[in-house]
Amino acid sequence: MSAVDFARALAAHPEGVMMAVWAVPGASRTEVSGLHGDAVRVRVAAPPEGGRANRAIITLFAGIFDARVDMAAGTTSRKKRLLVERVSVEEAADALSRATKAGCLLCSRRQEVSVPARKPTAADLKKFRALLEEEQSRLSAVLKAHETEIEEARLAETSADRDADPENADAGAMRYEMQKELAVDLNARDILAKVGYALGRIEAKTYGICEDCGNPIPKARLEAIPYTSLCVKCASARR
Repeated sequence: MSAVDFARALAAHPEGVMMAVWAVPGASRTEVSGLHGDAVRVRVAAPPEGGRANRAIITLFAGIFDARVDMAAGTTSRKKRLLVERVSVEEAADALSRATKAGCLLCSRRQEVSVPARKPTAADLKKFRALLEEEQSRLSAVLKAHETEIEEARLAETSADRDADPENADAGAMRYEMQKELAVDLNARDILAKVGYALGRIEAKTYGICEDCGNPIPKARLEAIPYTSLCVKCASARR
């Protein structure tokens, strides 16, 4: 499925992205399997007892987004809401699309162990370099556009603050919009820095090797998050 499709299940949040999830129990493995209405459908292998299914879902998405994930609502329901920190809607939708195409084999520790990892080949490195350079160009364009939008919002807020009408709600609404733009800007700069670092690792011939444990990062994980420098296990340990 495309990033546009997955965007239907995502909403911007001051701390990142709020994601609607629909859990389907009794699966042979835990994976994203498309959409259920306006929610991301997740097949869950772990039983619900003791919160095991919820933990499996959180681990799955933490691996996909390479970010902290918390369950905001729906701990006892199939319909859940997850907060993904410091990720934009665009970035989250893109990661979901890539992870689905990659089969989500990267996203649980059990799956990571069962899929032998190897160092990227020359062909792999060429492909990942192209992906990273494309992402670098896209994020640079996003940041440039946001600089203009933030400046326009700042000027509009200044104008609204001068309005003496106590019933005027424009200033508060504009301030909220500017805060959202600043949050998106911060997310984009963070990802852009990671992309630049990943390109440097390609040049240093260390790309695809986990910085913490020294083991190869599974190819499926790199396809979902090409700028990652950690395997799922080490990324989870850092959180």
